[in-house]
Amino acid sequence: MKHLCMLLLCLSGMMPVQGQDRMDPADTCTRVELESKNPGIVWRIGFNLDFVFADFDDFADVIGSYNTDMIHDFVLTGPEAGVLISDFYAGVFVELGYLYDYCTYRDSLVVNQLSSEYGVNLGYDIISSDKIRLTPLLSFRILRLRLKNYDNDSKIPLTQYMNDRDLDLRFSQSAVTAGLNLDYKIYIKKDGEVTESYWTLGLYGGYIGKLDKSIWLWSQGNRLTTDRMMNLNHFTFMCSVSFPINDL
Repeated sequence: MKHLCMLLLCLSGMMPVQGQDRMDPADTCTRVELESKNPGIVWRIGFNLDFVFADFDDFADVIGSYNTDMIHDFVLTGPEAGVLISDFYAGVFVELGYLYDYCTYRDSLVVNQLSSEYGVNLGYDIISSDKIRLTPLLSFRILRLRLKNYDNDSKIPLTQYMNDRDLDLRFSQSAVTAGLNLDYKIYIKKDGEVTESYWTLGLYGGYIGKLDKSIWLWSQGNRLTTDRMMNLNHFTFMCSVSFPINDL
């Protein structure tokens, strides 16, 4: 019985094991407090370059092929802010596409496109080493595109405007993506020495699909109904640059 009590005291840290010093209970409490104050939270600020391949050929007979030939893809850039907690990642992003502005249709019509995207990323780090970070990502996003047509001349008669009214359509499509993101860590040097601070270059590739089969379509003042659809190429990829922030 005496030996059992001594063994329990050794395991509890109240009695030193042979060859070791006695553990101070105050040191144990201090270590627990430090661990509780450092739960492994890392904030991340990044910038994405996103590619989504689509076509609107189903709308060609309504809005003209000179419009659908132009709005077939999304190339989007924008910031992402996220947090990494014990290998779990959650982030939100907002991205804008390029604004095209050129003349077509006998040089009398301007076709103008502005695309945007916003959504959330959810993931878990399956590999997190000193050099790389590999994360399966699940994303929920809204793709938006605004298409405008108007006369190339800055001044036109009112009667001409009433006969050839401006086109202003807003397309919205919900989508989900699932893929892998690979980040390569590049450490920052200070006074010729490598520090613990770093930034990352990332590459993402995955599958994208529509959450809603039908597209949402608006004009300036109306919700428009249609059975036509936007077609998605099911492969998407993204390049990114990000900066972890440990102290906030």
